[in-house]
Amino acid sequence: MSGLGALALQMLWLAVPVIGSGVFHMVVVKQRWLAALARPLDGGRTLRGRRLFGDNKTWRGVLVMIGAGSAIGVAQGALGGASLARVSALAEVWLLEPTTLGYALQYGAAHALFGLGYALGELPNSFLKRQLEIAPGSTARGLVGAFFLVLDQADSVAACLLVGWLVFPLGWALVLLSITSMTALHFILNLALHKGGVRKNL
Repeated sequence: MSGLGALALQMLWLAVPVIGSGVFHMVVVKQRWLAALARPLDGGRTLRGRRLFGDNKTWRGVLVMIGAGSAIGVAQGALGGASLARVSALAEVWLLEPTTLGYALQYGAAHALFGLGYALGELPNSFLKRQLEIAPGSTARGLVGAFFLVLDQADSVAACLLVGWLVFPLGWALVLLSITSMTALHFILNLALHKGGVRKNL
């Protein structure tokens, strides 16, 4: 397999739990599950009279991304961790032993961390929007709107990969390919969810 092909396979294998947990989170919000956890992260706090993050950034979102990412990671590690260890992109720094249980625990822990990075990566974007008085769930127009459209797709992806890069030696080639490709995929997925009525906005 070529170098680019190997990187693409690593990227896809790494992205499966993150994509799955993101889709699951949209379903949770749509179905209003775990409503007791739908509490704003900022607790209603403000800066300059404007909310820090707004009502859409909740404890439910953070916990679902961590929990779902970890659960999917456990399944991924148990089903294919050993056989696809060379394409996992996760250096075996946490691996207790090369067994099904070992890979399941490694993948579960790693993707819990990625889920946290994904959720926290959205917060600076939300903070900027609130300070610019862009309401949650709405979009600005013109160049500002275009900027946030791109940022909305890239922020959580970049943060997730940054967390991965800090913990695992993912390599810059994999990180850059993943940021560009997954940002595009994130947009396509959000567009599909928006068209399907699962997501209110892009």
